[in-house]
Amino acid sequence: MTECEKCNGVGWYEVPNYRLECIERVECIDCLLENQFQDHLKLELSQLLCNASPQKLAQIVAELVVNSVNRNENDDLERIEGIIHTKNLMNALALGDTYSR
Repeated sequence: MTECEKCNGVGWYEVPNYRLECIERVECIDCLLENQFQDHLKLELSQLLCNASPQKLAQIVAELVVNSVNRNENDDLERIEGIIHTKNLMNALALGDTYSR
């Protein structure tokens, strides 16, 4: 994803208001539309994936989480191993949710 040229990824940019003689912060419509498009794609893809088997979805999620943890130099795979040994589903879901963002 490339950074927005208008707001540099902040979501707001400043424009002069000559009538009031001040600077106003304006929400970046380009970023707003991009976020809405991504949300739409997530919804459509999730509806499509509802037809897949739970096992296949779990396999894909597990691969994404393991690969993401492995790429992160501040995390290690032993964390996942601990979650598996303790069968801590809540931590597994939290880890997947964290790396999905």
